[in-house]
Amino acid sequence: MTSAIAPHANATKFQNLLRELFQFDCADLDFGIYRIMNQKRDVVEKFITDTLQTAVAAELDSGLLAQQAQAQALLTETTQRVIAALGDDAIGDDGELAALFRESPIGKDYRDAQARVVGNSRADVEKDIYNHLYAFFSRYYEDGDFISQQRSSRNQRYAIPYNGEEVYLHWANRDQYYVKTDEYFHNYDWQAPNGVRVHFRLKNADVEQNNVKGDKRFFLPVTAEVQWDANTRAITIPVEYRPLRDEETKRYSTRNQQKNINETAVTAILEQIGNSPDALAALTSERHSNANGPVEHLQYHLRRYTTRNNSDFFIHKDLSGFLNRELDFYLKNEVLHLDHIVNAGQDMAESWFQQMRLIKAVGSWIIDFLAQIEDFQKLLWEKRKFVTETQYCITLGNIGTNFHSNIIANDAQWNEWHYLFDIDGSDRSSEFLLTHPTLVLDTRHFCADFTNRLLASFDDLDELTDGLLVHSENWQALRLLQEKYAGMIQCVYIDPPYNTGNGDFMYKDRLQHSSWMSMMEDRAKLAHALINSKGSFYCQIDHLETHRLRELFDKLFTFQREIIWDIQVLSGFKTIAPNWIRGHETLLFYTASDKYMFNKLRQPHSEKYERMFNRTDENGRKFMIAHGTKRYWDEVKDKGKPIGDVWSDVMSFQQQPTAAERIGFDTQKPEKLLERIIMSSTSCGDTVLDYFGGSGTTAACAQKIGRKYILCEMGEHFFSVVLPRMKRTLFGENTSVSRDSEYRGGGMFKYIRLESYEDALDSIKFDRPGQLPGLESSDEYLLKYQLRWETKDSETLLNVAQLTDPFCYRLRVHINGERWERKVDLPETFNYLLGLNVRTRRVCEDDGRHYLVYRGATRANPRQTVAIIWRTTAGWTEDDFARDRDFIATESLTGDADTVYVNGDSCIPGAKPVEPMFKARMFAGIGS
Repeated sequence: MTSAIAPHANATKFQNLLRELFQFDCADLDFGIYRIMNQKRDVVEKFITDTLQTAVAAELDSGLLAQQAQAQALLTETTQRVIAALGDDAIGDDGELAALFRESPIGKDYRDAQARVVGNSRADVEKDIYNHLYAFFSRYYEDGDFISQQRSSRNQRYAIPYNGEEVYLHWANRDQYYVKTDEYFHNYDWQAPNGVRVHFRLKNADVEQNNVKGDKRFFLPVTAEVQWDANTRAITIPVEYRPLRDEETKRYSTRNQQKNINETAVTAILEQIGNSPDALAALTSERHSNANGPVEHLQYHLRRYTTRNNSDFFIHKDLSGFLNRELDFYLKNEVLHLDHIVNAGQDMAESWFQQMRLIKAVGSWIIDFLAQIEDFQKLLWEKRKFVTETQYCITLGNIGTNFHSNIIANDAQWNEWHYLFDIDGSDRSSEFLLTHPTLVLDTRHFCADFTNRLLASFDDLDELTDGLLVHSENWQALRLLQEKYAGMIQCVYIDPPYNTGNGDFMYKDRLQHSSWMSMMEDRAKLAHALINSKGSFYCQIDHLETHRLRELFDKLFTFQREIIWDIQVLSGFKTIAPNWIRGHETLLFYTASDKYMFNKLRQPHSEKYERMFNRTDENGRKFMIAHGTKRYWDEVKDKGKPIGDVWSDVMSFQQQPTAAERIGFDTQKPEKLLERIIMSSTSCGDTVLDYFGGSGTTAACAQKIGRKYILCEMGEHFFSVVLPRMKRTLFGENTSVSRDSEYRGGGMFKYIRLESYEDALDSIKFDRPGQLPGLESSDEYLLKYQLRWETKDSETLLNVAQLTDPFCYRLRVHINGERWERKVDLPETFNYLLGLNVRTRRVCEDDGRHYLVYRGATRANPRQTVAIIWRTTAGWTEDDFARDRDFIATESLTGDADTVYVNGDSCIPGAKPVEPMFKARMFAGIGS
């Protein structure tokens, strides 16, 4: 096999498609999966331009195809001899020899050579092969994703994987993960040919979190604040994401608005850069040309940034399986023509089968290579994410006076109290703290030593913690919570993004509903695993997706009711529409089984009605005289009639714009709505889950009526809206639910931040050059194993060697649009992976050695005590491990635990290492 082969025109076309599939057009991007691909671009280019073409040429030069090529070459040579000897007219346009010359010696040679030729020429076969490969791979690739469009016939009609169900719901990308992320709004970096780096950074992003239904938003570069740093050779371009102002709407017209914004911004940015030659060269250098002429780097990347931020993307769950199945179908229906084979005979059939084998072989190689990249992204998406921050919010009434001196001296905490609760801080005394027991302490304002002592003061930490707030993409959050909360959730309420098509939900063109359904299904499946057998599931939605959701949820849950919430909004644009005015939203009520818990609520009569029972008998029973008859007050019937499935008594904020609980969040739901749902489907102490947390209404209401709660939300408004609201709730804000439940504040909750998918991508390192042992010089290594092997020691994939120093384990994480190196909370992460309900968290010291010890029980074995011991063992000798064993025994750190886990090596009797369990649980259920 040789590599010096001139590419066929069809081969060049196919190579260009492969470069698109392998995202060569993103070679100058410096983040996420693009950074990973750039690491291997030379290897991929060699595979495309050398390995594949050489393999195709070698196959064409072997077997029956080689014989055909030799026969064709012989015919060509004989044809030239005939023409030279007998003249141009000896052979007709149809390739037949003139009758006069057929029996001549040279004529017989020509007819023998002609008879040897079966099928097409080598060039034609090569052309067909590349045409087929191009046709196959281009039909499934669309704007960065492989869309699962299963074929059913040669005329390209699609098939549905149907197994005989009475009613079957299917959508285009059902076997793909919808990847929801807010980090696309923050980080977009690229490098110009002259080495200058350019950063798009979102500033004051008015991001449509969850189901914000405001005006359409656009990306507007803040051109006046563009900065050029000559020292670092970097350009920073701030970008806002917001609706257009009135004057901007006029300026950018009503069509192609984002395009017009970009064109205006390019000119303004170049003017702002001014006379900086390097910066101008970076922005104005030509990236490529199209039909309209040269495209400069700034034009290209600004368009790409704004386009990518206005659509979602997917990760295929089994790209290899899908493409291999489709390749088999393609070969049988598009390459193998049975009628032609029958007519041509056995010789022709053999060449066709060899051609099919070649297309399958090359196609399989490419599928392996593409699947390796897709599966690597899938691995990073599916792996359970690290906890990168753990904090507690605790009211002072739960904190001992021995902590007062540290609290009094903490300026950051007093500043927050001033901002949230209007506490001026002039009286910083222990007496003041004692008389304000609902002031909320946030451990993020305090050092680790204080937090360790504070948490150690609680004897049943998880039981005393009222709720959990998770800052994370909700699929990632639900996946991490599986071990600890499976079967523990009594009620789920979600208010997902409404699929209006007006910017509420990002989707690819023509895949609006399919994208939304993929997002909803994957998250509902994880939530289903958390609900107990008597639990309930409520989903609030509008008219656009109700019918599809019914089909989806019917496969997971037991349908109960469709509840109509009469929001009674009969003003504004809705009243102009030539149609019935829509004044309601829908709540779909499902349960985990037919044996569900339900508290029948009643609509109370007016106070005037109750006052009519104005007499009392000798037993203290209230009664009234009506029509000469004594009627007693019935504690059940006279509380009111049972509430039906049309709710017109729960006021929306449009009806009460000055309601005390209104916090300015566009789609905030009234607490009375959540109170009714939670009260009807839970008992005191049960746990409620909301994985589209929005403004935090579910958590606030649950806190006030004595339920535990879990809320998941991503984006900056977690810290700017949700967290402040929950602190005000604990402080004792005065709302209708607070008054009805007589809640006056107090309690504690935990909030954690999880590693994101972007964090995982950015933390990938190629630390293992060379090949996997046993696969040296093997194409199989390149096609299947390279990414996994060379990145296996990356911190995001759990570098177990670094667990010898667990308190200094670090990742690159995104915070407020910037990348930071941050410590990871390995112990907290392991607790969730193990499913540990924490009773105690203790810290102790042994002459400079730091020990963190958790004790509790897992959900799977609630009656068995588990102890987990973390300490730094890097560099320890045999004597150190002996000292470690003796200290643990002396301090009774394992106590009467049934199971003991310890990080790193140890000589602790009966202890199990953390690392194998950590690795197994982090990657559980991942097939690649």
